[in-house]
Amino acid sequence: MEKTKKQKAEIEIYRRWMIRRDMVDVLEIEALSFEFRWTEEDFVGALRKRNCIGRVAEHGEYVIGFML
Repeated sequence: MEKTKKQKAEIEIYRRWMIRRDMVDVLEIEALSFEFRWTEEDFVGALRKRNCIGRVAEHGEYVIGFML
């Protein structure tokens, strides 16, 4: 099927485990998204719990989203 102008181009998004160096980007997204935002200590404390995991979404070299 040939693409038309109305069809959206696919955006490649890669999902992976959150690592410590992602925290700067995660905190920036958090600050732009929420009035009562979590601090770095809040994230680190949550991620140290056995029942919590962190994931990030990347587009190119940029973290564009996260989840806990």
